[in-house]
Amino acid sequence: MKLVVDKVTYGLVPYGPGTGTRSLGIYFKETEGDFDYKAELDDKGNPLTEDPIAINAAGILGDILNKIKDNKLEQPWASFLLGREYVYFIGEDTAAPAYRKIIGTMLEVVAKMALDIQKKQFEGIDDEKKLAAVKKQLHAPMPVFVGEPKYYTGLDTFYENFNLVLLQLPLTSDAKFNQMAMVEVANHAFSVFVLKMNKDNFEEQKKVLKESYEDIGALSLPPTRVFIVDETGDDSIAEFALEKGYRINHTMNYSDKYQLSL
Repeated sequence: MKLVVDKVTYGLVPYGPGTGTRSLGIYFKETEGDFDYKAELDDKGNPLTEDPIAINAAGILGDILNKIKDNKLEQPWASFLLGREYVYFIGEDTAAPAYRKIIGTMLEVVAKMALDIQKKQFEGIDDEKKLAAVKKQLHAPMPVFVGEPKYYTGLDTFYENFNLVLLQLPLTSDAKFNQMAMVEVANHAFSVFVLKMNKDNFEEQKKVLKESYEDIGALSLPPTRVFIVDETGDDSIAEFALEKGYRINHTMNYSDKYQLSL
């Protein structure tokens, strides 16, 4: 199996702390096959590295950059590198044991790219006051993780690679999740739990929420960091959110041309 970049889009963030802001969305999925990336070569034709993690990280980043170019999204990517906009990395399989170090290494490369680009802003500035003002504008890139609580990453501390974590909690009768992953994410300084609810399945969703999560103390975040995404705009869901103290968002109904699909 291998992790691939499924697509890259740009649009409005439909829910969570960044609701309504613009962002790139990079979607990942796991497929059959093995990684076949090759190492970059130096001027003499020798590989720059033999580390498979570094090779695969560079390969995935290359795929992302190609899709950004194909979709003419260079400007939003530049804004991300300048620390002005978020990028949402969507898909819990990025945290799988086979891929988490690859994605972590890729994000380290992206951070270095961002630093190199931002340093160019103060090259040649001799005035100390102007230089200080420009340096104050330096900002690390802001990646966001979006996915279900499937993987506990332990000492790899994978979720700490991201500025924000949106953990989507499954609310179906056959819901499966890793409670330790939820604990790990809850320890992240900027994380939220997301509950998607709708009128047709509301009673079942409430039951799953109570029996699978609340009764075992799995919702270890303060209520204001638990987001209900109301997919139907029903008063009963608003009443429930009001009672629990959970935050509530309404689903955006714009096309994928205008909003991210999370």
